[in-house]
Amino acid sequence: MDPLADYAIARVRRDAPGTLESQVGGGLTVGTAPANRTAVTITGYPLGVGGGPIGCQATTSTGPRGFPSLHCGELVAGTSGSGWVNGSSVIGLIGGLDEGGCMEHVSYPPSFDGKVTELLARAEQGGVADVPPRDFDDNCS
Repeated sequence: MDPLADYAIARVRRDAPGTLESQVGGGLTVGTAPANRTAVTITGYPLGVGGGPIGCQATTSTGPRGFPSLHCGELVAGTSGSGWVNGSSVIGLIGGLDEGGCMEHVSYPPSFDGKVTELLARAEQGGVADVPPRDFDDNCS
């Protein structure tokens, strides 16, 4: 598995007339990987039952092996996968300790590049899904 392409896109279908967007709104767009010092906002939900959202606002840098990097000590278990939002675009995802980096307070998401936009286009066209990997070595040991 390529850790720089560790993301997923879910395809949602409605059996009722009209589009999902017409019912709930358009939402965010998929953007490209952030340049250094890009401001991002993250909102996530901590692991467990109940509780409200938590968040972080920070600027990005480039981490090991080309991963975008973000220091956010406020984010805890359960927030993994939350989007890095800049304006109206998602430009990264929280990835951290235990399969996304070696330190709990630093997030190393996959780079959003042409591969993520190709995957989104395939999902929107009803294409075949990829087979997910069974194991991932984060090189932290």
